[in-house]
This record gives sequence, structure tokens and C-alpha cells, in this order.
Amino acid sequence: MGNWAMYIPYDGVEKIVNLITDGGDSTTAKTVGTATFSAPVDGKVTITITLTRAIFYYDVNDPLYDDNLKVQDYAGAPKKTPPGLFAWKTRIEPGATSGSIVVPANNYYGVHLDVAVPVPDV
Repeated sequence: MGNWAMYIPYDGVEKIVNLITDGGDSTTAKTVGTATFSAPVDGKVTITITLTRAIFYYDVNDPLYDDNLKVQDYAGAPKKTPPGLFAWKTRIEPGATSGSIVVPANNYYGVHLDVAVPVPDV
């Protein structure tokens, strides 16, 4: 389990970016899906996550409601990794491979997902 961030600049038009695991380490990273940022509608952007090599997950033993899709928007380029206090959150059913969230239009986005990636048998 790790924690890292990758910020996406947004120019007000639809954009698709790859979702990468493993802290972006080029030797172990895997593309597990895409995030599609819609063109803005009434000042809002829909971010749609499509997982191809992972599933949405969270600790099912945790009795508290768990938001596993989190987004933070920024007017300027972020200077550091977000502290985990994302403004926009939603819960996607564990095991699902797609989900979406609507957030305010802005210039940059940080997206955090709780996902499970299959591990090969050893």
C-alpha cells in the first residue's frame, strides 16, 4: 500500500488520462484504467473512472461509510501531495469497475482512488 499523487491540468475540454498504480515507478507501474474529465456544464465537470485492471475497493470490515473516489480541485498548480483532505468524495460500490463524480470546474485536479489490483499467484 502506498500514497502518492499525480496532478492533472485541465483546460476546459474533455480529457482522458491513464490511471497509474505503484507511485508512478516506471519499473513496476501498471495502467489500471482511465479517468475522463468532461467538458464543463454549468460550471461543473464530470470525472468518470473506468478501471480495466483493478476494482474499486475499501476495507469492508470498517463499520464507517468509506468514500473510495476522492477529488480535489485547484486554481493554481499544486505545490505538494494533498494531505488526504479532499473536498469532493463519493462511494463507488466495492467490486465495481466504473464510477463518476461531479465537481466544480477548475484548472487542476488531484484524484485519489481506493482500488484493488489482482496479484499473480506465487
